Amino acid sequence: MIDKYIHRPLADQVCRSHRKVVVIEGARAVGKTMLAQTELVDKRNYHYVTLADSLTYHDALRNVDDWLSRLPRPIVIDEAQRVGGLPLAIKGVVDASNASTPQFILTGSASITRTGLDGQDPLTRRSQRFTLSPMTVREINCNADTSIVDILWNANPNLEWTTANSREDLFARMKVGGFPNYAISQTIMSDSERRLYIRDDIENTLGDTILPEEQFNKSLAQDLLNELLCIPGRVLNVSALASTLNRDKRTIQRYISIFMRRFLLTYLPNLALTGQKQTLTRAKIHPIDTSLSVEAIRRSGKDPLGDPVIFGMLFESFVVNQIVPEVQWSRIHPNLFFWRTSGKEAHEVDLVLVNDNELIGIEVKSSGRLHQGDFKGLEALKNKDPRFRKGFIVYAGNKILQHSSDMWAIPVSALWEKGAFAMEKEPTILNAIPQAATILETERMTDANLFLSYSHADNDFLDGKIVDLARAIAESYRFITGHDVSLFIDSESINWGDDWRRALRSSVDATNFFMPAMTPNYLNSKACREEYLQFETQLSETSQKKILPLMWQRIPNLDQDSTDPVLNSIKRTQWLDVESLQDLMPSSPEYKKQARVIARKLQEIINANRKALETSIQKPSTKITQPQKSHDDLIHQFGNIERALPKMNQSVNTMTSSMTSIVETLNDNPMPAGASAQQMIQWSEDISRKIDPRVSTLNDSIAMLDSQWHTVSDAMRTYKSLIMQMPDGGEKRSAQEQCDSALQSIVLSLTMSGNIREQLGLMRMIGNMVFALRPMSQAFENTFNLMDSIRTTAQELLDLGH
Repeated sequence: MIDKYIHRPLADQVCRSHRKVVVIEGARAVGKTMLAQTELVDKRNYHYVTLADSLTYHDALRNVDDWLSRLPRPIVIDEAQRVGGLPLAIKGVVDASNASTPQFILTGSASITRTGLDGQDPLTRRSQRFTLSPMTVREINCNADTSIVDILWNANPNLEWTTANSREDLFARMKVGGFPNYAISQTIMSDSERRLYIRDDIENTLGDTILPEEQFNKSLAQDLLNELLCIPGRVLNVSALASTLNRDKRTIQRYISIFMRRFLLTYLPNLALTGQKQTLTRAKIHPIDTSLSVEAIRRSGKDPLGDPVIFGMLFESFVVNQIVPEVQWSRIHPNLFFWRTSGKEAHEVDLVLVNDNELIGIEVKSSGRLHQGDFKGLEALKNKDPRFRKGFIVYAGNKILQHSSDMWAIPVSALWEKGAFAMEKEPTILNAIPQAATILETERMTDANLFLSYSHADNDFLDGKIVDLARAIAESYRFITGHDVSLFIDSESINWGDDWRRALRSSVDATNFFMPAMTPNYLNSKACREEYLQFETQLSETSQKKILPLMWQRIPNLDQDSTDPVLNSIKRTQWLDVESLQDLMPSSPEYKKQARVIARKLQEIINANRKALETSIQKPSTKITQPQKSHDDLIHQFGNIERALPKMNQSVNTMTSSMTSIVETLNDNPMPAGASAQQMIQWSEDISRKIDPRVSTLNDSIAMLDSQWHTVSDAMRTYKSLIMQMPDGGEKRSAQEQCDSALQSIVLSLTMSGNIREQLGLMRMIGNMVFALRPMSQAFENTFNLMDSIRTTAQELLDLGH
């Protein structure tokens, strides 16, 4: 569903661990695999294997000790909970190791190592355990390096700070939640599409046997989970649930334990009962993410936004979802409770953070206005418990209010917005750029901003020559002109995207150039492709922006017809061949000469841009002055879009039906196990004859969709440009909404089932194994490349003018 990756602060904690084994647990789709592959495999050279793969799983199951001995280290083992004997086998390996850093990173969608050795954890004192939750809003905003827990503990609210909240805005955040698939894609995913995906995700999670030998009734599990999700933030009453569902209390408790092991619920014990036996019946239960509760409540026929009681329950869970996950990377790492006394004068505090001899109380109010009586729960906690340090009411208002020297009311957005607490500082644009990226800084005025986009693997293979050349070009430009260019060096990090876009746009007078280091690896890199397409979309904003490709390695089939939008864009752009620099030292005269040649070409383009800009300033304004003409142009452009959309939908339908047909044919005619070479050849020939017509149809539909999208995207750019020329008002808003709706419909039409998308890896493997089926494998690859490219460009077009 998404290609973006947002840095998870929990990854830093994992990398700093000194245990030989690290366990990363969490619900399905919270981003465990993406974190492991991006933060550990890509950045820190960990090896990777997943037990979700059927062949790997059965290999490990046959003899886990033998399988484990064949794995390289350090290694990430994904879905590690599937093989019950794995923790015990790992214990034997790490006990014989003198390593002081993690050798095994185990990830799982259910609790790992909780069983075995008569219920004991085989990896006790050998492992460190982390839980990855859905993202908090601070994470989504890339502002969570400092945990909100540490901020609440160590900083006081800024009484001058205000915010703008509405009930509708808060509910929008609640229903989107923090699962990466929905939180990152919220601008290109409709409410109905998101609801369908959330519903499917819940059902799929309950339908999977995540833990070995775990059995349960899916229908009962679904009914019970719906009941729990519809009462977020309430103290659990097992007896009432058992009566409602006509089940035994022990069965209900067992199923709730399963939900806990699958990380669907958050469990808060009552601090007032810590000296007594704790049971589920006395605990407060929250959904792991409010998106799950919103969907369950809406399916029950209730309106979460219109019902103040339901909204209040959701709001409390939402606040808990913003604070509890960030305990994982806080310096304080407190324990979590709620607090409720018994008796006629009962008092309650919704969330209590306890660390040694100090605690913080947090009460949640969904109202936008407060009264003195709203602090009674916190005052009672302060009087009862001498560990009380601070108290906060988190509410739906817009101002910070001080009740006493150690109690405040804060708007909920203070949990993620900057400036709400005295200790926070607004980052400068340089602080916002990741450390992995570098910037060639100057104190003088710059002639241009030059952004280098490249594959790290290519740069490493060439011993850093791609980056060296970019620096040499900047230095040569200074030598030739006496002026500077600001050089942004890409780190191929998805997080980088927003930062470089913001950085480039911050200098109004600078000319911006995008310099991709073209290689076959570059074309296969999702991060590089996204950067390229994002920048290409901006070319319509101003003629001062240019793409200046450097061809480091000749790309195969560059002169042939292609459906790859990045490749086609490169063909339309004049590029420079620097392949000869691969074997030259940066200090050699030939290398420096080539850098000066490129710098002079850059100077020519900058001078041409400057001259064109001066000419346009001197010319009389050519803006449309007749509203009717502008209106007619707008209607004409949108008419072009409307006529093209049905054709695009037809191509998409043909494309998806062809892919589905191919997958079904392969499923009906599986590759023979243990077959001889002759049998494999016969099978490949037979299957090739059956699917060749469908592959041909798929390729035709890809080419047609690519052509249609070029027509639509060009019309969209022109349409957006016309909209931006219109005066503010209802007509402009209507045109903007009409355009955005069309773009969103395009994105939705490209949404494929998870089953089809999961087949890409299988298609690659089959294409590598069976030569006759490579055209099929390539067709699937081309399909997903095109779809991802259209999604990226559509999102950029959606952002234009907002």
